[in-house]
Amino acid sequence: MKTMRQYINLINEAFTAYTPNNKHAVASITANTEENRKHVELIKQYEKEIEDDYQTKFAVPIDIKRIPNDDSKEWHEHDMWLNYELDKARKKEAREQEVKRIQAQQEHDAKIQGIRLAAKDAMDDAIEQDRELVSNLAKQAITNADKKKQHVRKMAQRQLKK
Repeated sequence: MKTMRQYINLINEAFTAYTPNNKHAVASITANTEENRKHVELIKQYEKEIEDDYQTKFAVPIDIKRIPNDDSKEWHEHDMWLNYELDKARKKEAREQEVKRIQAQQEHDAKIQGIRLAAKDAMDDAIEQDRELVSNLAKQAITNADKKKQHVRKMAQRQLKK
């Protein structure tokens, strides 16, 4: 990192010393020479190291990087904390699954209730239509019976007149 600081200082000095009349400083820094190519490679390597350090710094927390000694109080506490976090996550997942299951059951029950009500309405309509049909047929049968009765009476009176 000390070398990286030297390169940063060198670049800062070169660009702060740059004026429109002093193009020599920029040309010497940007020239395609063997020495500058080595410096460019070193700068790229340091940038990669810095980027890797930056990524790993945020990727894994420090307390996880260091593993406590086995069978120590610290390990036991760490293990208890991990178990607590795991149990908490499992309970949360179980609650979410239970909520989803209850919602699915309620939706299923609502669909079944809707089907039952629709079937009941359809049956009531069918029963009403059947009652109307039976009522009409009964009226028609009564009317026909009355007509036959009158017809039989007329025939009986005709025979009595003879």
